[in-house]
Amino acid sequence: MKRRTACVFGSVNTDIHASLPRFPAAGETIAALKLEVSGGGKGANQAFALARLGITTSILARVGRDAFGRDRRAELEAVGLDCGGLEEVAGAVTGTALVETDSSGQNLIVIAAGANALADAAFARRHRDRIAASGILLVQLETPLEGTLEALRLARAAGCLTMLDPAPARELPSEAFELADYITPNETETEILTGIRPEDAASAEAAARILLEKGAGAALIKAGASGAWLLKPKADPLHCPSFQVTVV
Repeated sequence: MKRRTACVFGSVNTDIHASLPRFPAAGETIAALKLEVSGGGKGANQAFALARLGITTSILARVGRDAFGRDRRAELEAVGLDCGGLEEVAGAVTGTALVETDSSGQNLIVIAAGANALADAAFARRHRDRIAASGILLVQLETPLEGTLEALRLARAAGCLTMLDPAPARELPSEAFELADYITPNETETEILTGIRPEDAASAEAAARILLEKGAGAALIKAGASGAWLLKPKADPLHCPSFQVTVV
């Protein structure tokens, strides 16, 4: 039986979120209503969720040799993640997202990739053993594409299942689809990759079939309140409805 462990290759960020009464004008200084600092990054978020679900998970990422990097490592280790592949890079800063939200809920976001931009193909190859030891590799697009593709190649060569979350949205080379056993775009990403926005069952199935034609093994389209659709070759689409949650 294939090993029930996961490996996440991706980004680790510090999110600095300021709640504002309104956005300042150019040159103006205003006081924030609240300031929050927390861990983030699509890779870290995936790994954190897997660990909370009780799945043995390792994370492959790069952070700066700084206070933010130490804080992120401590958070990830605290939920039981294997952080042996979380490298600290001297001279680089930990990836950081600066988020401003006004009273109407509108956001302004500035991202500094920092050490995330150094998660290249050589970095992936240094950790080929961790990838090969996992049952599934999860990747996203907040780190250099060359590193992500190399991680997918290593996973495919080792017989690991691969899952590509194509976020942030961007065009992708054909190899990215071909290396993905599962591709998991949301509505915006689906539209960019296929030209079809998944607004109902018919459009979701049409978009999913395009993703399969591009080479993906299966397509899992996330459509917000409409739920999600899964399409595999030679199978009928499977719809998973959304469910009500309490906002916290």
